[in-house]
Amino acid sequence: MIENDSNYIKISIVLIFVSIFVIVSIVRYKNKIEVLNDYNFTLGKIIKYTISGEMNSKYLTYDYEVNGVTYQRYISAKTKKYDYCEDNIELCNEIRFVVIYSKNDYSKSLIDLSVEYENHVTVDQIPYPISLDNFE
Repeated sequence: MIENDSNYIKISIVLIFVSIFVIVSIVRYKNKIEVLNDYNFTLGKIIKYTISGEMNSKYLTYDYEVNGVTYQRYISAKTKKYDYCEDNIELCNEIRFVVIYSKNDYSKSLIDLSVEYENHVTVDQIPYPISLDNFE
């Protein structure tokens, strides 16, 4: 009897985690589709970068401004290119990246970490994003 209860609890825990993962994935996908369907663009910067866990997972927070309001997004980074930012975030604060955001909800955004711009570059000086392949 106790063994059956233990198995039931294990299965329940696994199902809960799988359900949470599926829900989070669906929400992220819906947000990405919303941004890609009707977007505008601006420049953003990395404001926090961490490497954690046994797998050395990389996470970053970037911010961007729309109509005088600053927005932030936390993502799992797919590149090791900015690992140096963990020890000195100030180095990353000097780099700008193109951020596209939903015209309907400015807090929903994607960033392209493949192209860097210097700190003094303004939105008017960057080319309109031709390809959306690198946005995450």
